[in-house]
Amino acid sequence: MVGGKEFTLSRVLCEECAAVVESEILREREAQERLQRLQRWNVMCPSDYREFDSARLPNAPLARVLSWKENRGGRGLLLVGPPRVGKTRCAWLLVRRIFLDEAVPVVAVADTEFGHECTRFANHTSREWMQRLCSTRVLFLDDVGKAAPTERYRQELYHLIEQRTSWRRPTLVTTNLNGQELSERIGNTTGTAIAERLREFCDVVCFDHRGDFQQPSTKETS
Repeated sequence: MVGGKEFTLSRVLCEECAAVVESEILREREAQERLQRLQRWNVMCPSDYREFDSARLPNAPLARVLSWKENRGGRGLLLVGPPRVGKTRCAWLLVRRIFLDEAVPVVAVADTEFGHECTRFANHTSREWMQRLCSTRVLFLDDVGKAAPTERYRQELYHLIEQRTSWRRPTLVTTNLNGQELSERIGNTTGTAIAERLREFCDVVCFDHRGDFQQPSTKETS
């Protein structure tokens, strides 16, 4: 403001100078936003998954995980294999890229934490937390099948998966169990429905031969 009058950059600077100043302002804003995302990232991601040698991860599955793009009509990723083969670390590398570099909102939650929250869902705060899981652009759900399969857990997990697939919001999932094992672990017909939903709406990345995650047949689950 000069003499009580406002002037835009284009009015007080030549066109070329204004473009340079605007570019600097944009770079500074982007740097500040990235710094804010980095601070949130350090809170969201456990330190063990922020500081490790990615060269130790299996090359083929890692390449498939990192090739995933958010804009795919809501299709997520399902990382399947036994413990300690790098599923969660591969998933966190992907989350880092889409959250830090692409500025896509992500919420991450371990299945055991999800199961614990299911015991508190009469609490209003927990309901808001569940709505956040349902509505975030990308959800990372780690180690599905690890929580105790209570009836409330079954209901809430099915609701979460149903809401996200219905609204075409992608979910990144890791599990030690193949489709049949996950269905049996969660139990009831709900377990089969959850396994089928994951298989239908996620691209499967297998970390060993057990991870085919084929949909269980009606005969096997009757």
